[in-house]
Amino acid sequence: MIKPIGKRVLIKPIKDDNKLSGGIIRPQADDMKPMCGYVVSCGDELSDKEAWLLESKVYYPRYTGAEVEVSLDGRLVKLLIVEYEDLMGIETK
Repeated sequence: MIKPIGKRVLIKPIKDDNKLSGGIIRPQADDMKPMCGYVVSCGDELSDKEAWLLESKVYYPRYTGAEVEVSLDGRLVKLLIVEYEDLMGIETK
C-alpha cells in the first residue's frame, strides 16, 4: 500500500455515473463540479487533529493531485494523492 508523505492524503475516488436516474446523460458542463472520495491514509506531517479524516468522505477539486494505481486483493485500483490544503470539505453524518 502507498503511504503519502508530508501533508498529503490518499483518497479512493467515488465513481460518478454520468447518467441521471431517468437515463438522461448529464451535460459536460456538469463535469466541473468537485470530486469526492474516501480517505485511505494520511501523511506523516498531519497532526493528530487531522486523524479523524481517515475513512471520511471528502471533496476536492476535479483537476488536483496525482493518480496512482495499486494492486488491492489482486485487482488494480486507482487512488489519488492530494495535498491536505486542497481538500474543500468533508461530509458529516
